[in-house]
Amino acid sequence: MPLKMWPLAAMAVALIALSGCRADDPTGAATSAATAIPEAQASRSHCGQGWAHATSGIVQVRLRNTDVNAEEVYLADSAGKLYGEIDPLAPGTTAILRTELSAGTYHLVCSVNDGTPAHGPKVSVTGDAQGVRGVQPVTSADLAPKVIGYQRWVKGRLKVLQSETKTLSVALRSGNRGTAQAAWRKANRTWNTMGGAYEAFGGVGNGIAGNASRSRAVYTTPVGPGCCVSNTASGTASR
Repeated sequence: MPLKMWPLAAMAVALIALSGCRADDPTGAATSAATAIPEAQASRSHCGQGWAHATSGIVQVRLRNTDVNAEEVYLADSAGKLYGEIDPLAPGTTAILRTELSAGTYHLVCSVNDGTPAHGPKVSVTGDAQGVRGVQPVTSADLAPKVIGYQRWVKGRLKVLQSETKTLSVALRSGNRGTAQAAWRKANRTWNTMGGAYEAFGGVGNGIAGNASRSRAVYTTPVGPGCCVSNTASGTASR
C-alpha cells in the first residue's frame, strides 16, 4: 500500500470501530426509555393521569399542573400514609417529586387550598428494593383536642399570672424595691412559660416584654446547642 494511503486506512478503521456506538442504537434507546421520568397531571379533574407503574427504590415522577389554581400534590398509599409532596405547584408549571418506595400500591392526591382532595388512579410499584417509611398526616380533627387542652392550660396559667401581678402591684405601691423585684421575676417566669400564647396578646404582650422607658427589651431563650432566639418587644429574631 502506498505510503499516502495510510491516513485513509486509519480513518476507515476508526469509522468501523465507532459504528457500534451510534446514537440510534436500539439497545441504547430501550435503556433511555426505561429510565425516562414519567409525567402525571396534577389537577382536581385529572389527578395522577399518565402514571401507572414504577420500580421500587428511587422513584421520580414529573408533575404538571393543568389546573387554573395552585395545587398541593401528595404521594400516598392505600392506608393514607404520605411518601412525598410538592406544595405548592403553580398553574402551568412542572416539578419532579422524588422519593423511595417499596413494592406496593400508591396514588397521587391533589388538593387546592386544603380543600376536598382528588385521588388519582392506583400506581403499582414492583421490585425488591426498600423504600422510606410513610408518614400518617395530621388532620384538623386530630389537632382539635390538643388545641382545646392547650387553651385550658393557658387559661389556668393566666389565673396564676393574674395573682402574681396583683402581688407585684402591692409591692410597687409599698415602695419596697426588693420585694417588687422578686415579685416581678416570679410573674415574668410564669409569663415566659406561656409558649405559643405570646403572640395572642398583641400590644399587651409587647408591653409586658418592654420596660418603663418603653424601649425594646431583649431577652434570650436558648433552643439548642449553639442556637438561641432573641426576642424583642416588636418581634423575634433567630440566630
